[in-house]
Amino acid sequence: MSDKSIAKLEKYTTNGDSGNAGKSALIEIYRISDSRMNYILAGYFLFGLFLAFFHDTYLAAVGIGGISIAVYWLIKWLLPAHRLQHYVLSSLFAIFPALYIYQMHGMAEMHFTFFIGAAILITYRSWTMMLPIAILTLVHFTLFAWLQHSGVEGVYFVQSDYLSWQTYLFHTGLAVIIFGICGYWAAKLGNAAKSKATQTALLDMQKEIVKHNIDFAESISSGNLEAEHKYRFSDEDELGQSLLKMRDSLKEGREREQHDRFINVGIAEVTDIIRQFSDNTEELAYEFVSKIVKYTGCNQGGLFLLEGEGDDAYLELSACYAYERRKFLEKKISVGAGLVGQCFLEKAPIYLTQVPKGYINITSGLGLATPNAVYLSPVKTEEQVVGVLELASFHLLDEYKKNFIEKALDNLASAIVSSRTTQRIKMLFEQSQQQAEEMRAQEEEMRQNMEELQSTQEAMARQADETEKIRHDLEIRESVFERTTILSEADPYGTITYVNDKLCKVAKYTREEMIGKPHSIFRHPDMPKELFKYFWDTIKRGEVFNGIIKNRAKDGSVYWVDSTIVPVKDEHGKIRKYIGARYHIINEDFAVAMYNQQADRLKLPKL
Repeated sequence: MSDKSIAKLEKYTTNGDSGNAGKSALIEIYRISDSRMNYILAGYFLFGLFLAFFHDTYLAAVGIGGISIAVYWLIKWLLPAHRLQHYVLSSLFAIFPALYIYQMHGMAEMHFTFFIGAAILITYRSWTMMLPIAILTLVHFTLFAWLQHSGVEGVYFVQSDYLSWQTYLFHTGLAVIIFGICGYWAAKLGNAAKSKATQTALLDMQKEIVKHNIDFAESISSGNLEAEHKYRFSDEDELGQSLLKMRDSLKEGREREQHDRFINVGIAEVTDIIRQFSDNTEELAYEFVSKIVKYTGCNQGGLFLLEGEGDDAYLELSACYAYERRKFLEKKISVGAGLVGQCFLEKAPIYLTQVPKGYINITSGLGLATPNAVYLSPVKTEEQVVGVLELASFHLLDEYKKNFIEKALDNLASAIVSSRTTQRIKMLFEQSQQQAEEMRAQEEEMRQNMEELQSTQEAMARQADETEKIRHDLEIRESVFERTTILSEADPYGTITYVNDKLCKVAKYTREEMIGKPHSIFRHPDMPKELFKYFWDTIKRGEVFNGIIKNRAKDGSVYWVDSTIVPVKDEHGKIRKYIGARYHIINEDFAVAMYNQQADRLKLPKL
């Protein structure tokens, strides 16, 4: 493994202690060498006793050797974890050879024991262990050589009587070389031991990282996306980074799935509520607010719906739900007033997270609590805003909950618009039914009149005088009808086929100018197209139309009529013509007022 690889691997670990592995290896080497040194020192001591036999140097062998070993054991006992004991041991490997040289009177072979000691110290694999033995050996060589050269008796360096400086220099030079070589190899072996121990430790770390990567991947595959890796990853650990990215991606995917499921389930439940209470706006509003408050974890909520029109429009609190109980409150807010009114005007959500105490007096009237978050959103379709939903919570709203609320409000807005449209249609239908009943009553009355007329004719046959009187009466009635009612008939396509004198007089057209023409010749530009669309849709369905219409005469003047158009069907139920009876409204102010009432009912522009 290269140094670069080791450095990279070292960064992956939590502690980055690969260097300590080398130290631990050397400590183990020291421990093993220390245990062996006990036997080697014992051998050195016994060898000194053996040499004492030749020249009777027992006192020196026992005294110097015993004291040296005793000092070593004392230091080892007092400082068991200190390197001083090793330096003392190195010194002993210089003292014992000096003792041997003294015991053997400078025997040249005893000089080799210095080198044996140096070789033994290599087992510690530390070049610093060579310093004490090298220094003491050179001091011994120099001191004993000088003493012998000076003629001091009883001091021996070599066996010859004369010691030349050339001999001394060769001895010291060779000693320096030997100690240098031993120190070099001790350092070399020490570094090798550290490197091997470090590589072994890093390999174990690498195996452990791989194991944790596998465990991490298995945790992810089993669905535990909250799993954490034991080691921190560097940029070079592509596998670790990939695993983290995969976990984060899966975690984000699961969160998105949970959020989507939250929205979809909520929308389904809201849709079910809308379907159940679509015919009751009050219950729909309450059930909707209740569901939104509970489902989103808010504390209270209120739904304000638009009531009235124009300058009289206002937002009324239609439903309020707070703290798991229903609150019946009456609250009206002008459009544009407070946050509710502002949200209605801007047609955009408002989200407050810094809500001061007493905010309710400033912005809303839901209650007395001071929430940590207030969320207001318009209830709108693509075309119009029909209300505002206000939610208050002691917790902040997540973005996906806001998205759910917006989608739910879209459904609610469509339901409210549809419900109100249905109510209007129902009202118009009831009105048309009422008008149809009135027409049927009129038809019945006309039938009765015809029967009476027939009876009268029979009576006239019997009574000539009465016949003339009845004819005269009928002429008077027809004259009155002609004076008061505008009559016309049209084919199924709206082409005029008959007009009475009253129509000619009011419209200022001749009969010839109107016959064969469409009724649009009377249409005034102030009348909206929607009114005539409603008019044609009604009569084409075979229903009677009744309404206030502003017409234009031939000379451009205006005349108002209260118009009733009756479809006439054949025996097969197919419309064959339309009969229109209109009453001329002379008072224009009254006509405009009646028309505007009709416009309100039909949701048409007013005049």
